[in-house]
Amino acid sequence: MAGSLVSGRRIRLAVTLALVSSVLALSATASVHAAEPAADHLLLSEFAVTPTAGEFVEIFNPTDATVDLTDVYLTDATFAGGPTYYYQIVTGGGGGGGFGDFHARFPAGASIAAGEYQTVALNGSDDFLAAYGVAATYELYDDAGAADGVPAMLEATAGSIGGQGGLSDGEVLVLYSWDGATDLVQDHDYVVFGDKAEAVDKTGVAIDGPDAGTDTSAYLPDTSVASQDAVAPDQVHTSGLSWQRADLTEGVETRTGGNGVTGNDETSEASSVTWGETVPTPNAATTLPPPAAGGGLAPLPPLGACGDPFTAIYEIQGATGDGAFEDGTPALTEGVVTGIFEGYGGYNIQDATGDGDAATSDGIFVAADTAGVTVGNTVRIVGRTMELFGLSEITGVEGFLDCGAGPAIAPTVVDLPLTAAEREPFEGMLITLSDTMVATDTYNLPNFGEVWIAADMVVRQPTNVYSVGDPALQDLADENMARAIILDDGSTSTPAEVPYLPAGGTLRLGDTASTVTGVMHYSFGQFRINPTVPVTFTESNPRPAAPAVGGDVTVATFNVLNYWTTLGGRGASTAEQLDEQTEGLVAAIMGLGADIIGLQEMENDPAHTPITTLVAELNAAEGSTVWAWVGEVNYYNDYPIRNEIIYRIGAVDPLGDPLTIEDPAFDDIAPGGTSQLGRPPVAQTFIANGEKFTVVSNHFKSKSCTASSGDDADMGDGQACYNARRVLQAERVLEFVGALQAFTGDDDVIVLGDLNAYMAEDPILELETELTNVFAEMNDDPYTYNFFAASSAPWIGRGNLDHILVTPEMAYKVSGVEAWNINGDEPNMLGWNTPALSAPGPYRSSDHDPIVMGIRTPSPFTDTVGNIFADDIFWVAQAGITFGCNPPVNDEYCPNDLLTRGQLAAMFVRALYLPASATDYFTDDDTSIFEDDINALAEAGITLGCNPPANDNYCPNDSLTRGQIAAFWHRALG
Repeated sequence: MAGSLVSGRRIRLAVTLALVSSVLALSATASVHAAEPAADHLLLSEFAVTPTAGEFVEIFNPTDATVDLTDVYLTDATFAGGPTYYYQIVTGGGGGGGFGDFHARFPAGASIAAGEYQTVALNGSDDFLAAYGVAATYELYDDAGAADGVPAMLEATAGSIGGQGGLSDGEVLVLYSWDGATDLVQDHDYVVFGDKAEAVDKTGVAIDGPDAGTDTSAYLPDTSVASQDAVAPDQVHTSGLSWQRADLTEGVETRTGGNGVTGNDETSEASSVTWGETVPTPNAATTLPPPAAGGGLAPLPPLGACGDPFTAIYEIQGATGDGAFEDGTPALTEGVVTGIFEGYGGYNIQDATGDGDAATSDGIFVAADTAGVTVGNTVRIVGRTMELFGLSEITGVEGFLDCGAGPAIAPTVVDLPLTAAEREPFEGMLITLSDTMVATDTYNLPNFGEVWIAADMVVRQPTNVYSVGDPALQDLADENMARAIILDDGSTSTPAEVPYLPAGGTLRLGDTASTVTGVMHYSFGQFRINPTVPVTFTESNPRPAAPAVGGDVTVATFNVLNYWTTLGGRGASTAEQLDEQTEGLVAAIMGLGADIIGLQEMENDPAHTPITTLVAELNAAEGSTVWAWVGEVNYYNDYPIRNEIIYRIGAVDPLGDPLTIEDPAFDDIAPGGTSQLGRPPVAQTFIANGEKFTVVSNHFKSKSCTASSGDDADMGDGQACYNARRVLQAERVLEFVGALQAFTGDDDVIVLGDLNAYMAEDPILELETELTNVFAEMNDDPYTYNFFAASSAPWIGRGNLDHILVTPEMAYKVSGVEAWNINGDEPNMLGWNTPALSAPGPYRSSDHDPIVMGIRTPSPFTDTVGNIFADDIFWVAQAGITFGCNPPVNDEYCPNDLLTRGQLAAMFVRALYLPASATDYFTDDDTSIFEDDINALAEAGITLGCNPPANDNYCPNDSLTRGQIAAFWHRALG
């Protein structure tokens, strides 16, 4: 097996159906490729290239009906050296004109009759007529700039013909259809000739076209450029001749799972076999004979009978990464069927006994018809070997025998972590994972039936744990991928029913599966397990209740995932989606219980409709005017989204107007970019219970690499693009904090928001030079987001992009801070963008989890005002070390009273989190309210008693001398 990570979003297809490769394609036999093209499937049938002035392209209609050409296009505009491919016509691009290629549409109302050949003259109708003595059906453009009786092709996009045509050795021709509205085009026919420098592979491409939706649509995988077969791959071309199609059935072209109008993979044709060179025959059938069967490959051996000699599967697989065979090598083998996977277009077989060699696989995939195949039976097959997209398989099966029930195949126990090389020997085999597996990503669950699972725990984003330069960073990154693997459902398209969902209707990250048994497969650059035994997940990470963070004022941060009331922008595309989004956000905000919330990803609408709409919906849900917006700031740039702050009326009161800063750190536009590189922070000062503090809502530059360059390029260290810009923004925020402190006369500032940087990344470390990261300090495994795009591996996993940091003066007033994990752990399919599946209440209301923090406002004691120790007393109270001196009211501290030994015991227990003791150490504290604290203190060895040497009394009501206090502290901390 050999392969590489597929960049971009992974697109599914039954790639194992493909009978592709320029070698294997030569083994054409009638039983494999005798089928005629389906209706409406047009063919490229002839083309003439430079140096003749009579260059042309011919098309043929092999069907039994007339085909309308109105929405049919012809192009050689692939421009593989840049991002200008013909299928980008859906976004207004698609090449042509500007770099010597053409991109043309057939004239409106044009059609081609059944069995008809038609020609497009590339250098004008006059030259075509002079060269061949017959008229062209169309001309690419009007020669001499004048109309004649030959209709001219239309420009696919403005300037896409540009008065030039012409083909040369080393190009591509594509005949395709597009309805002008949907996201994807559909190929009729495709041919690459000469070298493959401009060949096309749409694998991994997803595009959003001009339709009303904003979701992208994904192309199914094409045959890779490396495996595409070219007409005249040696570029030899004879002047005066043309290339012509000799096989109107397209040979061994893959008939299913492709991007063609009838589902063919048009890039999989064995063009060096199905095309040839001869005297031009424009507007007429070729004079070439059909290609000879066999193509020079070794003939397949006779199938024989069950039990006759055969080549064992482990010998076919071999001990090397690419198998011990060449593509197209005959393969006659027997094996027990371990799994049938209709979605992949085949089944797996495994040698009944194996060779006992850990370096070779005993199983292999068979890309063939599954009719008559039974799991558990031994089958005998004859076909040819192929290494397709990294998967060793047998394809082109010409003979099949069911040999009856075979011996039971015991799954091989596999222990993770394993590197890709260590997984290779298990490819195609029936395995079972030894560990309890944890769901670690569900992004492709609804689309492709996939769940990333991992041994031991959810995969952690490496830069959430270790900073750049720490050797442990790469170790964790490697460990993450070695622990993780895809649990697939064996399908290649959207499953009719979403698999693996527990009874609760959601599969959250952290849910566990104790048994995973299936066949190890490889496709799209990843190993995966196709289960042969149903996999059941246990809800090990149930949906949590809202955090209880204490304090008498609570502050939160929440990225609301593009809340746009303008439909069709970054947010909702339909009114139904917007309703779902609003309902989910209202439920989340109300459930969070916060008094102040910094919001990110609000639409930057000059009329402020999104924020006023959200506040109105909150108040409607509350049943009264409870919520308010702080209002417009003094400045804001034109970035499409913005930061906002809302608050509960009465819980806190805003002081003054909201403020922001105008600074190049946020307002710069990158060369080649279209909008600013940041969203300015929004700050608002509040007062609660006489305590003043300022909240700053932030959203730093994203990790997307659009228009990035220089210091903002991806440095490969896990911090992605624009890390330098985020550091600069962090520096400006620190300056802003200082300015706010000077302006308000108060040192208490809270910096919160989506900082697009994980906890150990440079921007956060920069902020921590002056601020306290209370969320990180008060949580063992903080996270608010999950990113698991395999193309970004190994810098993937669950981590914390959202943060709350405070000034040192504010830190001791924080009673608690927690994330409410209602979104990041939930499947994306439950979000508002799919109303039919949208989760109820607050769950998956966004892609980020909100964080809430509790604040203790001024001292609860009435008798400390003016006392020189007031701040110290406040600190002790905020830390929960003292409750007061007059229980149960506890509104006084008695700052001038002497401390009793019992009171000191209680303070020590709270300060040091001393555990309770089951031993009653002293005889004189039975009536003291501090008895439990005294026993805990004695258990810890901090007190010995008050009447040595007996020390059976504690004297709980006695006052302490400074010397006694020194002894307590010495025993506690010495």
